[in-house]
Amino acid sequence: MRIRLPKIPLLLIVSLWLPVVAHAVVGRLVEGDLRLDKGDTWEWPGSEAPVAGMELRGKLLDGERDRVGGWDMALRGLQGDTIAVITVEWDARTSVGDYVDGPIAVVSVAAGRGMQPAMDMGRVMSVQGNVVSVSILSDYDGRMEIWSGGNKLDLLATLPQKTGLTGLSVCALGAIEIVSVNVNGPAKPVADITVWDEESLACHFDSSADFREGFYDYLDSDIDMERCRLGGRYRLGVVGDGRGGYDLIYVAGAEENSRNWVEGMAKGKLSGTIFQNHYDLLWRDSGFAEDMDEAWAELDGTVMSLHFPREKATVRFSRSRHSR
Repeated sequence: MRIRLPKIPLLLIVSLWLPVVAHAVVGRLVEGDLRLDKGDTWEWPGSEAPVAGMELRGKLLDGERDRVGGWDMALRGLQGDTIAVITVEWDARTSVGDYVDGPIAVVSVAAGRGMQPAMDMGRVMSVQGNVVSVSILSDYDGRMEIWSGGNKLDLLATLPQKTGLTGLSVCALGAIEIVSVNVNGPAKPVADITVWDEESLACHFDSSADFREGFYDYLDSDIDMERCRLGGRYRLGVVGDGRGGYDLIYVAGAEENSRNWVEGMAKGKLSGTIFQNHYDLLWRDSGFAEDMDEAWAELDGTVMSLHFPREKATVRFSRSRHSR
């Protein structure tokens, strides 16, 4: 059986996600409950131009008799050619001595002529919750990075590329569920750099009469790791927008996609509501996606709590007036 999404012109996709800053966000292609049985194929034909990044999260289904599974993930170039094949194989029944505690997954990359897996482009890891993520980042400088892991991703391989990533297909090696597929559009000139940096924020906060303004540092989080990961332990500047809301300015702390986050970038926005200390939240995640529906925030001048109901996640930050 083959499940196929239609090919959508990139400009159409971008227009749906305006305003577009830093990355043109293509968005979320799959959100849970997409089951593939052994031999089934899911395909995204792709965009008409290379994308900057893509992440697929797959899960071994509970109750499978053999407790083994995985998938082959073929990356497509602009001409429909296969750039690389990423293979994820796991066995929920065994572990590898003292090296890996619990179920294991082996992730390997085949690339180049003959598409043979390379011994230096693979890794063995423990699997928590039977969920494995594979992330691909294109730097438009002739390189493509492939990252993999569970709750935390590690660099698996760096490959040369000529045409860029434009699509992919997934073939199930056993019964799996595709938890999510997220795609970011092509890199754009940095248009979301604000007028702020840490120094200017500190000067502003020193003279501000707004008790909610200040630096807010990551405090803790409550996250469903099957649905999302913590993008970083951020330090944010919270600045009033003059309309009863606040701009969230990135200062430091990015871990996922850290090379694309620059001090002074817009990280999000709080818009006032009729309820005290309660705000509607626009949040830009580590991949610059802004598709967190029904997100909201609490801000009382001491702690800022960000709530993401669809992702079943809450992240808290504590306030400090001072720079580091």
